[in-house]
Amino acid sequence: FDQPWSWLGAEEHLARASDGKCHWPGLPECQDLGVEAAITEWSLRLPDWDEAFPFRAEWLAYSQAEKDHVIAEFARRQVAQFKKASIWTFWCWKVDADGEHFWSAKECVARGWLWPGDFF
Repeated sequence: FDQPWSWLGAEEHLARASDGKCHWPGLPECQDLGVEAAITEWSLRLPDWDEAFPFRAEWLAYSQAEKDHVIAEFARRQVAQFKKASIWTFWCWKVDADGEHFWSAKECVARGWLWPGDFF
């Protein structure tokens, strides 16, 4: 994760997921150039692991229902953008590490953050 990404708040993360400018070059730049894009190894992980990150304070203040809503919205917006690419791949199907459910497609579907139809 680059430093600028880590310093965004929740609304900014959702906005970046909506506009496709999560990385550079983003999907809009690829489309402007007429080149195909492949999105690889993305997840629903947001920067809550460091107390210095603004998102962490927001995250800790959310109820579980609010956290689920933010993650599901982050997923919905990313999928909408990534479906514009030639191909996209979620990080992995299953992660066995405790607390790392943001990286597991299986767990994200089970929690209602991603939907099976997202993968087609």
